[in-house]
Amino acid sequence: MIKGYCKEGLLNEACVLLEQMERNGCSPNDFTYDAIIQGLLQHKETSKATKYLQMMLDKGFSADTTTATMFVDLLSADQPDKTVQEYFQKSV
Repeated sequence: MIKGYCKEGLLNEACVLLEQMERNGCSPNDFTYDAIIQGLLQHKETSKATKYLQMMLDKGFSADTTTATMFVDLLSADQPDKTVQEYFQKSV
């Protein structure tokens, strides 16, 4: 459901569902976190995505390749140095 919410742009609903899962004793796994982080990044919600990435890491999970690449792409695009932007664009 979280992935579906994110695809439809219903990011708040996805975040609420994740929080409800945790309150009800259903611990999210790495796939759940990847889905919500990717959805947030696709909608340029970088600060929220970073928050969920930290939660994911705190629980001992790591981001999949797609999530990591999305972070690199977005963060490098925000760099004022054009050389850094070009490097990341060629590397991905």
